Amino acid sequence: MSAAESFRAEYPVAERWRDWDQAAAARLAGCLPAEMMELLSRDGFCSYGDQLLWAADPDDLGEMVRPWLPGEKTVVPLFRTAFGDLFLWNGASVFHAAVHLSTVTPCALSARFLLDQVLVDDRYRRRVLRKPLLKQAACQAGRLEPDEMYSCRPSLAHGGDFRTSAIVREKLREGLAALADAGPVTRG
Repeated sequence: MSAAESFRAEYPVAERWRDWDQAAAARLAGCLPAEMMELLSRDGFCSYGDQLLWAADPDDLGEMVRPWLPGEKTVVPLFRTAFGDLFLWNGASVFHAAVHLSTVTPCALSARFLLDQVLVDDRYRRRVLRKPLLKQAACQAGRLEPDEMYSCRPSLAHGGDFRTSAIVREKLREGLAALADAGPVTRG
């Protein structure tokens, strides 16, 4: 079973927001790891697991992701979560940027390991991806559009907490920019 197949067995497609076509394949060839190219060629750009994870189009986020992996020449988003966290590829390894906490940590030595080991781990889904909060967020703020993420008010940087603060939807690019401006990213 390929890494993409392992991932898809645990994360059903929730909704496709952009098709994968020859132009996308040509545009992203050499930019994305082979495992992501395989996944996108089957599913297109979509959300998975009832919107818990979203396949990222690197051209949509562009330079917006660079502050989340400081010091790296290559910074390519693979996924983002409903809460805006990013899975970033530096050409060799994958990093998890916890954007509300301003931290980035290595999470997988390869895209294959990310897809068929890290993201499918139930404990990781609960603790890191905040799966238990997804239903609460959707009830409070509504389902996400492809260009949105959930945040809390007040923000975590200002004493907020996803469990007790109001959860709101905000535009992904604006939310990531505001969180990047909130303070330096700590690399773990």
